[in-house]
Amino acid sequence: MFLEPQNREKYKAIVIYPQCPVELSFVELTKTKDRQLSRLNDTPKKIGTIYFDMLHELILQMIATGNVDTDRIYIGGHSMGAVTTYEMISQYPDLFAAATPISGATYLQNLDKWKDKVAVWIFHGEVDKAVPVEASRELVKRYKQLGAINFRYTEFPGVGHMCLKNTFGQPDYLEWIFSQSKKH
Repeated sequence: MFLEPQNREKYKAIVIYPQCPVELSFVELTKTKDRQLSRLNDTPKKIGTIYFDMLHELILQMIATGNVDTDRIYIGGHSMGAVTTYEMISQYPDLFAAATPISGATYLQNLDKWKDKVAVWIFHGEVDKAVPVEASRELVKRYKQLGAINFRYTEFPGVGHMCLKNTFGQPDYLEWIFSQSKKH
C-alpha cells in the first residue's frame, strides 16, 4: 500500500517498519497458559523494553533531521505492534497525531493519557483467538464513557487475528490517517 505510486504521490511520508529480534519484543506482557495475551485491565505500568526505547529514539532522530512534519507523526501496528502502538501513545501522547492499532490491547486506564491528544482508529477481528476482541470492545466502551470523540472502531465479522488485509482494504484508511494533525 505504501509502495504504490499513486499513494506515494498523494501521501508523501517517511515510513518506518521497525523490527526487533524474533525471540524478543518491543513490550513485555504476561501471556496465559494458552498463549493469549492476558487482559490488560489492572494497574498500568511501563511495559516497554530496550527495543521500545530504541524505537522512540529512532523517531526522535528522524525528527532531528528536520524532514518530519511534527504535527503529522503517525504510528500503527498489528498484534504486538498494536500493543507497542498503545504503549507509545500512552508514554508520548504529545508526539503523535494519530494511531492505528490492529488486533491489540492496552491497559484501559491508559486511555486517559491520550484520549484528547491522539486520534485513534482501532481495528480488530471478531473471532481473534490471540488477542480477544473484548480488549478493543472494552476500550471503545471506555472511550464512550469518557466522552472522547476522535476515535473510530472497525470490527471485522468472522475474521480472526490476521486482519491486516481487511484493515488496509478500508477505502479511507490512508485518507483518514493523513487528515490527522496536531494542529486540529
